[in-house]
Amino acid sequence: MIPLASQRDSARWLLLPLALGVVLFFLVTGGKILNPGYTDWLMNGDPAQHLLGWQFFRFTPLLQWPLGANPNFGMALSSSIVFTDSIPLMAFIFKVLNPLLPEQFQYMGLWALVCFALQSLFAWKLLGLYTRNKFLLTVGCVFFAIAPAAVWRLHGHFALFGQWTLVASLYLYCSKDYKRGQWVLLLSVGVLIHAYLVAMLLAIAITDLVQRIWIKQMTPLKAMAHAGAALLLVALIMWAVGYFMVGAGVASGGFGFYRMNLLSLIDADDIWSRTLPDIQGFSGDYEGFNFLGSGMLVLAAVAISVGIKNSKTCF
Repeated sequence: MIPLASQRDSARWLLLPLALGVVLFFLVTGGKILNPGYTDWLMNGDPAQHLLGWQFFRFTPLLQWPLGANPNFGMALSSSIVFTDSIPLMAFIFKVLNPLLPEQFQYMGLWALVCFALQSLFAWKLLGLYTRNKFLLTVGCVFFAIAPAAVWRLHGHFALFGQWTLVASLYLYCSKDYKRGQWVLLLSVGVLIHAYLVAMLLAIAITDLVQRIWIKQMTPLKAMAHAGAALLLVALIMWAVGYFMVGAGVASGGFGFYRMNLLSLIDADDIWSRTLPDIQGFSGDYEGFNFLGSGMLVLAAVAISVGIKNSKTCF
């Protein structure tokens, strides 16, 4: 059993990555977007849709089904807060507080701040499974919190900026013991953010169950029961939030056009690196932007070099 004093000391150290995330938020954004009354930066493109979705949703009844229904948004097509990418988690919280809120109110800036802080926090917890060196943990948090693939989403895909959920899932996967309660909470929160994140979280969650079977920490029957319960939970929350409100009458485009180029890991897109050149791609490749960052590429080269050297030493 870990001594109580040691647990308190560990808890205090978690304030460091949280504070670091907050500092990085202000360094990257300038902090102006944190003002809930400042909506000018949300008036174009996808952000305008996010804001309008929230503005309609905030005046819907508290007691309705599905809870995320947004019937007045969508030109007579009953819709949900899900389909405007307005981050249902935040929308539900502030809908309860709506009578106290001013006419002009946005929570996207606050969401960005929360994401920076949680990205740093879960990076600390994930890396803490492998090292106790506070300097290395701090540097690692910075790399995670300002990862280009994450920060790029601040251009207008605010829900997808919630990539701290993926870091949290990796922490649960790499943990010594299976953390059922934390997986339940994480999957539930993921559904309340964005469907893309849910798909990735489920993949990691199921992989975690497979590894628990592999290391004989869990029987196949028990793992299947956990997987079934997780899928049922996700389906129920999706139903409540309004994922299933739009039927087959709605068509969408872009599949196959918006994609990730296989070179995107090293493509700085002409703005994310002063040393690496831009790699010519196709018009829809920008949606799959996934540049690792110059620092991470250097670290990867070092890690590969050290790995090769150690493998030769072993043989």
